[in-house]
Amino acid sequence: MGVVYEAEDTKLARRVALKFLPEEKLQDAESHQRFLREARAASALNHPGICTIYAIEEHDGKTFLALELLEGAALDQIIRTGSQPLNRTLELGIQVADALDAAHKKGIVHRDIKPANIFLTDRGQTKILDFGLAKLVPGHDNETTTQDLEVTHLTSPGLAVGTIAYMSPEQARGEELDARTDLFSLGAVLYQMITGKHPFPGTASAVVFENILRNTPVAPVTLNPEVPTEFERILNKALEKDRDCRYQFATELRADLKRLQREVDSGKVATTSVPAVTVSSPSESPVRTPGSGSVIIQAAKKNKIGAGITGFISLVILLAAGFGVYKLVQKPPHVPFEHFTVENLSNNGHTALAAISPDGQYLAQVLDENGLQSLQLRHIQTGSNTQIVAPAATRYFGLRFSPDASYLYFVRRDEEEHTISILYQAPVLGGTPRALIRDVDSPITFSPDGQELAYLRQDHDSPTFDLLIAKTDGTPVRAVFKEQPLASDSYTIAWSPDGKSISIPVVQPTKDDIGGFISVDVATGVRTNFANARGTVYYDPVWLPDRSGILVTSKQASAGHLQLQLGIVTPQQGTYRPITADTNTYIRPSLAANGKSFAATQVQSRFDFSVAPANSPEDARPLALSSKQAVWRWDWTQDGKLILPQGGEVGIVDLSGAENRIFSGVKEIPDQTASCGKYVIVRLIGHDGKAPTNLWRMDVGGGNQIQLTNGLSEADPRCSPDGKFVYFVDRADGNQVKRISVDGGTPEVMLKKGVGIYDISPDGKYLLTTEVREFDHKLMLREDSTETKTTQYRDVDQRAQETSRYMPDGKSVTYIVREKGVDNLWMQQLDGTGRKQLTHYKSDRIGAFAYSRDGANIAIERVHTESDAILFRDATQ
Repeated sequence: MGVVYEAEDTKLARRVALKFLPEEKLQDAESHQRFLREARAASALNHPGICTIYAIEEHDGKTFLALELLEGAALDQIIRTGSQPLNRTLELGIQVADALDAAHKKGIVHRDIKPANIFLTDRGQTKILDFGLAKLVPGHDNETTTQDLEVTHLTSPGLAVGTIAYMSPEQARGEELDARTDLFSLGAVLYQMITGKHPFPGTASAVVFENILRNTPVAPVTLNPEVPTEFERILNKALEKDRDCRYQFATELRADLKRLQREVDSGKVATTSVPAVTVSSPSESPVRTPGSGSVIIQAAKKNKIGAGITGFISLVILLAAGFGVYKLVQKPPHVPFEHFTVENLSNNGHTALAAISPDGQYLAQVLDENGLQSLQLRHIQTGSNTQIVAPAATRYFGLRFSPDASYLYFVRRDEEEHTISILYQAPVLGGTPRALIRDVDSPITFSPDGQELAYLRQDHDSPTFDLLIAKTDGTPVRAVFKEQPLASDSYTIAWSPDGKSISIPVVQPTKDDIGGFISVDVATGVRTNFANARGTVYYDPVWLPDRSGILVTSKQASAGHLQLQLGIVTPQQGTYRPITADTNTYIRPSLAANGKSFAATQVQSRFDFSVAPANSPEDARPLALSSKQAVWRWDWTQDGKLILPQGGEVGIVDLSGAENRIFSGVKEIPDQTASCGKYVIVRLIGHDGKAPTNLWRMDVGGGNQIQLTNGLSEADPRCSPDGKFVYFVDRADGNQVKRISVDGGTPEVMLKKGVGIYDISPDGKYLLTTEVREFDHKLMLREDSTETKTTQYRDVDQRAQETSRYMPDGKSVTYIVREKGVDNLWMQQLDGTGRKQLTHYKSDRIGAFAYSRDGANIAIERVHTESDAILFRDATQ
């Protein structure tokens, strides 16, 4: 498909790969179309397992692609040496399946998965190459248009395309293809990796086609005795000739491979060995090899005292056999979701939230389309959908079926009144939603008898909460506690199955620990700590019905950054057992009443940067970065560059996009940065997500690393304009804002009020936060003097989100306004006048924005999110 050269991008000072069509194909229209198709298909995807295409250009009449330069080797070179180790094969399969999942969700089928198109980098990352035969499946909601990828075949209808040895049966027959063809091809690749042989060998294409269409591959264990039985099952399912019996989604294959990898690593899975088989001729009587018991008895009989001990040995053998039978009959204890199946319930990228019905037959889902959110009911078995609540400019953040499945309860914030959340009840069969309770600040949880519900309400002008109980019609019952501090990243609560307590995940359950739960006695309000997590913070708890565990999401390290993954916490031991471990984010698990299935939302996000003159943000131009991964807390340097923590590294990026890596995490992940004159401040998190999480100081070049703080969990560093102090939020101490000298020392409390987002004025004299006034829920700007510690309040646009920042003149603020799900920047003077819209984006959210130190430029980080509902079914025997 092409000739590839190593090159240097002189504008961005980076090494790239340039791919040209071979000379003999320059005039071939079909080859040229496939070349363009590769560019369009790959550029529509954003995934670390897919080779990035930077641009498509022409020079002297020749079209070429500028691609990510990869250092390593293609898989076809590696497997020439023979079969590969099991762990390496599993890891490659997991990474490729994850990348295919991203492509398939965009409606893109690769159609040519083979070892030559799979590249292994020196850093252990697997990359899929060459989308020249990619095909867009009609009917997918996709940024890439049908015209871009041309649904029509580039070859004649019915002509097979791809590489013969790895084709699926339907591909060999020239039939219409879908994502399942790629999964068959991946199965063939994995088979060859673990056995060193093609699953469908042949010296001529006709022989290969015959094997693909009609013959079963040789059992992998006969070619490699170390293949586990479970891996053989996975390969057999991937290589099913009937695609309806094959893996239906890449997520299913990835989950099975990931689970097997975990069991192999833990030593739970033993490899299978093939016993030797003696074949005798028909005329010969087979020689029976005596069993071990017979050998012992015969030996004993030859001994003079054999007659005396033969009976004893026979008894021992019988007891051992009996014990073996007992062990076979005795079933091991059931471990929930130790084995499970995974099913995509949606592939539209717009399912923002999902909840499964108590009987596991229905799914309530929030669809986020064109800036509006609607509520629909899906029958899982048939896939039919019914609208319950029409699209509206609102945001749902809590969704629950009533225990009898008659009603749906949901908490949402409407855009016109976004400072307050309201609990609604809607009939499952459709009808007008009824507002039950105003000022609800958490998803609700039902009592086991279904007669009551509980929720949290925040005292918005203080960091304290009330835990309240009401009847299911909204009638107040009582408060379990009032005005109690809660340090949590997830204000989601779970009523225990015995009805005695309500569990809340917290950041700091004890003075010397971080992560875990508090259990609140429903009768007395007494709070106790349990399942202390030693640094792993939990979210979205759901009790298993037998009280054996709590289904949660938790932060886990993946590909150099932190992802929310699913797992189960055992309350008694406080241990955590992962269910998922991939590059996606999972939120809001919802469990069926029998504990055998649950739904969750799978989220994928893309982060894009742009830079514009501060006085004309509309003129923003994209900043070309080598990765689209998340960038959380970032900053401008004194000389007008951006310092970005991304993918486990910290880079300083100039406005042309040239990147200089100054730090790469080995034991820690850097996820937040700030610039303090000649120093860079970096927050480091352990790869296992464990506490403590502290701030470190280093030179601009990355040298002279010094630990600056020593608490349990410090975050959100910002530097004073003079570079003398580092401000931060102490999350283990009520989210207070503190500051410490850039040279170290004892932190000083600057703002006792718990905050989420704050800013420092250009002269360093004030801290800026937003606050919702409790008595009327009016949004206010709050300024706290860093010198006198006095406070003053100012009016602000009531549409403003919580992110407000000083403009370079110090007399105005810039903030985000969200309308129909789209974010734009606005500004107003501190006295509340002179409001003006600064940007006019038509899609996506704004993750962050910041003005350069000299006030000349503004950088804007925008976030594009896709999410779908995933169903997990317990398959543990």
